[in-house]
Amino acid sequence: MVAPNLSMREIRNRAGAFAARWSGDHYERGESQSFWNEFLAIFGIDRKRVAYFEKRADRFSTGRGGFIDLFWPGMLLVEQKSLGKDLEVADAQAFDYLDRLSPRDFPIAVVVSDFARIRLTRFGENGPETTLFETRDLAKEIDRFTFLAGYVQRDFSAAHEEAVNARAVELLSVLYRAVVADHFTDHEASVFITRVLFLLFGDDTGLWARGLFHDLVDRTPEDGESLAGVLESLFRALDRPEDQRSSRLSASIAPFPYVNGGLFNEHIEVPPFDSAMREALLDCCRFDWGSISPDVFGSMFQAVKSKEDRRAHGEHYTTPENIAKTIDPLFMDGLRSQLSAAGASVTRLRALQKSLGLYRFLDPACGCGNFLVVAYREMRAFELEIMRRIRQLTNTEVLGGYHVADELQVRPDQFYGIEIEEWPAAIARTALFLVDHQANMELAQEFGEAPDRLPIRDAATIVIGNAIRLDWSSVVAPTDTTFVFGNPPFVGMAWMSESQQEDNRLAFAGLEEARGERTGRLDYVACWYAKALRYACGRRVRFAFVSTNSLSQGDQARALDPIFRRAGMTIDFGHRTFKWSSGATNAAAVYCVIIGFSRTGTTAIKRLFDYPDIAGQPLETKAVNINFYLVDSDLPGPAKRSKPLLAGLPDMSKGSQPTDGGHLIVAPNNYDEVAADSIATKYLRPFRQSKEMLYALDRWCLWLDDAAPSDLVASPVLRSRLNGVREARAASPTASVRSAASSPARFTQDRQPHTAYLALPEVSGESRDYIPMRYFEPDVIAGNKLILVPECPLWLFTYLQSAAFTAWVKAFAGRLKADPSISPDLTYCVFPFLEPGSKRARFEQAGKRILEARAEFPAENLATLYNPLAMPQTLRSAHLAADRLVDGMYGLTRPTESARVAALLKAHHWLIGTIEQPLELRPVP
Repeated sequence: MVAPNLSMREIRNRAGAFAARWSGDHYERGESQSFWNEFLAIFGIDRKRVAYFEKRADRFSTGRGGFIDLFWPGMLLVEQKSLGKDLEVADAQAFDYLDRLSPRDFPIAVVVSDFARIRLTRFGENGPETTLFETRDLAKEIDRFTFLAGYVQRDFSAAHEEAVNARAVELLSVLYRAVVADHFTDHEASVFITRVLFLLFGDDTGLWARGLFHDLVDRTPEDGESLAGVLESLFRALDRPEDQRSSRLSASIAPFPYVNGGLFNEHIEVPPFDSAMREALLDCCRFDWGSISPDVFGSMFQAVKSKEDRRAHGEHYTTPENIAKTIDPLFMDGLRSQLSAAGASVTRLRALQKSLGLYRFLDPACGCGNFLVVAYREMRAFELEIMRRIRQLTNTEVLGGYHVADELQVRPDQFYGIEIEEWPAAIARTALFLVDHQANMELAQEFGEAPDRLPIRDAATIVIGNAIRLDWSSVVAPTDTTFVFGNPPFVGMAWMSESQQEDNRLAFAGLEEARGERTGRLDYVACWYAKALRYACGRRVRFAFVSTNSLSQGDQARALDPIFRRAGMTIDFGHRTFKWSSGATNAAAVYCVIIGFSRTGTTAIKRLFDYPDIAGQPLETKAVNINFYLVDSDLPGPAKRSKPLLAGLPDMSKGSQPTDGGHLIVAPNNYDEVAADSIATKYLRPFRQSKEMLYALDRWCLWLDDAAPSDLVASPVLRSRLNGVREARAASPTASVRSAASSPARFTQDRQPHTAYLALPEVSGESRDYIPMRYFEPDVIAGNKLILVPECPLWLFTYLQSAAFTAWVKAFAGRLKADPSISPDLTYCVFPFLEPGSKRARFEQAGKRILEARAEFPAENLATLYNPLAMPQTLRSAHLAADRLVDGMYGLTRPTESARVAALLKAHHWLIGTIEQPLELRPVP
């Protein structure tokens, strides 16, 4: 039986003894089996339980049978030769067997040896890696073989994570579906699958003898009928200390250790098995669960839940990369700076390590525990690095007179979570225990010892409940060394259930700082911000939440910014809008921000992360102040205005609204019919909404403002369509629309200019660098999905087509999903246009160049021309020239988007009289 949890110190000692014993002359037939029996015993492995000598197999090159000297399916293939034989030939022979092995049995490594030399080939993501060394050096090289004892060196590459996660999801889904199809409740399925997951990990990561659970399942009859009883006995044994178990307990179950921690103490009915379900469990057992991290549990379990269920709860499981964007600026970067400052001072290093035990970590929307798992893993890795440095400086593996395990400061019981659903809470508890175990294995591999966590004592605290209705301080008291972070539910205001709307009222009720603000129109995630303000209680607690980017824009930021100011809270760092990526299958597309905040004065350095490529890597800048729009400014966002700040500018408005039941609008497939009517054809006009403008599509309308009454009566087409308009309006629930039924020939809202006008789409894509706009003649009727600027001068067109105006819109406009929704009162009327004066001609020329650059591509529509991937260089160059002109008006040179918005906001506040004229806007004397 495999000895569980051999320390690396013991393994190295055994490797040294093995190397000394096998330094003489030996021969293939006489001693090879003893050689490999003793080699595996280095790791506490009983060869008889896991591997075969002289395993018959087919050779690819000959098609004939042969014998593998030692074969451990899924782990190791060995070819042993006599002393001095050519190991290249032996290697070729070993690889010849590989091509005929099933994928299930394909080994992690191939070893060939002539007793004096050992040649190891490991298979990894980047292909096979081969190492050759002398047997006498085995103790120095033994780390290369520690995968045999369950010490896993993980590959965290994205490709590896994705491939392994996909396979794990596939295996667990088969088992999950079999359980729920048999009428088991969510609770029973949750408990059962969580226990199985724990056993699978334990089998592959050294919690007990490798493969012990696999063997237990494999020994049951193939029909599966007895397996439920075996698992029930196992679950009871795992919940009972070894010295309190029956002496008649099955020999297959007795070696499992006592677990504790609540994982196995509830009695549930184990689902009955058949042969197919037993095979599904064995497939899970054959998978190497030690090769994945518990931080992917969330995405694994999301894959077996419906999209509708995820939306109802706002569940989105965040990748480790995005978690790092949250926890690095929140606490990890600060700790790394302290480590760098400690230098070679053992005293300072020990003090830093000691301080780690003071920290507490809370995720009040923890789901399956991704944030807590990654934070715990990073904290343990950080502490391990401190211990390495102390060892290097003191030249000893015993730190400060204590064993390494006794020196550990980072413990699972420093981590807390709140989760509304039972299933994710169970996964979170299990994941945190398993990541702790993996960290202990790394510690043991480095120092030869680690704490024994079984039975479970120092567990993380995961509370099941509604985080908005719970008192967070009852879970963990707030201190100056408490960090609160996570990924609260992504539920937009329009999607909130009645219960979630009540949560919103409770979260903001009695919050004095929120009085007078429109908190009822905030997204659900805002409730966590309100709870954070209550939880802080004057302490220097630091917070960071991933949120949908709508929270930092438009009306939502306009409400939250003053609330934060009144509460004495400061934004410490912010990741501006980026495309959120999930580890889950078919994950929703979401655009996010990350907002880190604390009591004013807690952090001296403010950090802003901009995303020039919304799906790429951020560009970091230091900030003086950060407001809730994630702009480097201590000024509030603009208030709505009905008239432009700069006197004399044309008004901006929406286009005309038909509200006609479709009867005044003429689609392409109806055009010939209407045009054939000699009267109706006189009133056909091109009709454009955003889609038609952007994609150069044809649509028409009947524009009957000046139609003769006799024409309306004489035309069969017009009579039929106007009757349709009247009936549609009369059936409307809106009183103003019903009253318009008496005048069916007119649009309900007529804003059509009588001169040429500039048209903007009401909603523009988030990914566009510029908002596409174009001029139309007055005979082109603008619908209500277009925004109009009548008689827009060319110099103003240049302003509106600049990166500055686009950045302003993205910061302060509302949103439709991820896309900015352009409203005149929040974008155009509040934009700080500056009279170009002597630069007017240059502005006009810049606008003209943009139009000329477009004209070079007459066959392309605006949507294509302004696609960031397809934008022609001549058009981009024209826009960049315009950008330099506009930026220069505000004293800017090649600014980031956030720097642009900060400068524009300062100019806005000067124009409305709340601040003095900024130096960069004052005329040169």
